[in-house]
Amino acid sequence: MDRFRHQWKTWVAAISLTLLASAAWADPQSEISVYRRSYGLSAVTEDTKLTELARQQANAMAERAFDGSQCICIL
Repeated sequence: MDRFRHQWKTWVAAISLTLLASAAWADPQSEISVYRRSYGLSAVTEDTKLTELARQQANAMAERAFDGSQCICIL
């Protein structure tokens, strides 16, 4: 029974570490920066003005219940 508990704890620890590592790599800014650096480009930096404008636009769209289906596509 002790062996089973030890194996169980080992599996739980391994799965937890895997999930934590996956979450760390799920940060888009980091992933894009890694990609850019691989091509000799600078890392992505946050633009606070652009972030604020995006937040305001998202809030405005949410207030109007905008889901994208209201777009008029011009071909």
